Amino acid sequence: MDLAILEMSAPRERHSELTSTLFGELYILSLGKKFYLRKEDRGLVYQKHCGNGDIYSLVDVTDDEITADVIEELGYIIPDILLFDKNPYLLSKSATKLAGFPDLVIEVWSASDTKYIKAIKHTIYATGNTEHWYLTQKSNKVECWLGREKLKSQNLSNVLKTQAGLAIDLRELALEK
Repeated sequence: MDLAILEMSAPRERHSELTSTLFGELYILSLGKKFYLRKEDRGLVYQKHCGNGDIYSLVDVTDDEITADVIEELGYIIPDILLFDKNPYLLSKSATKLAGFPDLVIEVWSASDTKYIKAIKHTIYATGNTEHWYLTQKSNKVECWLGREKLKSQNLSNVLKTQAGLAIDLRELALEK
């Protein structure tokens, strides 16, 4: 499997520790495979549709009308960690934006993340068949979703497992009970 793993994190105490360790574990899992690694901020492109309320969705790169130029004009959001299997726009003209459905998106929530921001990000990541996880800095709970389907929550006290079978060991970061 070709993996591209992208880390995008803001400097926060536990936030940084969680995202750095997650990124390191995903990097180790990708060794021996062709992958694209990026540690700088990268934006995940989405479209905003207005009408009966705002509807946000990730860009479908299989759409024949989606080109690198179109990607440049669309809005973007910066997740903490993105993992892609294959994506034709990973190496697009854009220095800051990616398009398509990631295989895994991970967000580590902080106190400054409002309910509105959390709802928007959740809506965007729920597009397509993307697996998306949400961690809080004050607990061991990992809320897991696949598209719009809520999956069983996981816990940092155990090895985390993606739907694709990747095992991520963050037990060293689990908070004591």
